Amino acid sequence: MPSHHNPNLLSTTELGLVAERIELSTTSYWNGRVLGETRMRTETGASIVAVLRRAEAIPSPTPDFRLAGGDELIVIGTREGVETAAAILGRE
Repeated sequence: MPSHHNPNLLSTTELGLVAERIELSTTSYWNGRVLGETRMRTETGASIVAVLRRAEAIPSPTPDFRLAGGDELIVIGTREGVETAAAILGRE
């Protein structure tokens, strides 16, 4: 183990979860819409836990957070849930 390893950190793969970055394209249907409209957690069981925008990280975005093309969304869930989330976010 690396010397900086923290035993309190969860290994998502051991739990059957994955975390991925999904980029929102400028042509996405969701560009300019609020996060809550995606119904992401309800539809996929996956959660958007952070958004990377330019040089800024926005942790735990709220349902009224407005998405923008070029955002990188950090999504965590089952492999199937994250793949479904990517398909929803890729909708044009």
